[in-house]
Amino acid sequence: MGSTQALYKRFTNLSFFKDGFIFDFNDIDIQGVKGLDATLYISVSNVLTLNADETLNLSPYEIHEKYTTYKVIRRKPFASSSIFYIN
Repeated sequence: MGSTQALYKRFTNLSFFKDGFIFDFNDIDIQGVKGLDATLYISVSNVLTLNADETLNLSPYEIHEKYTTYKVIRRKPFASSSIFYIN
């Protein structure tokens, strides 16, 4: 898991818009990693609630006092980008 998480951390491009943000996975996908794990984890302040578009499965993984770590699973076939909505 650690090496996959590091790959996502290094190569995922992030852009923000008014009500959310976009993960761009193009730079990960061009690495050509065989058997790429579809799971990554992100931590978000508890003052925010996340939802995701249809390219992802998103669920709380660990809930802490000030933040929640979400388990994010990319659905196959992998989309080149995914949208997270902030509520």
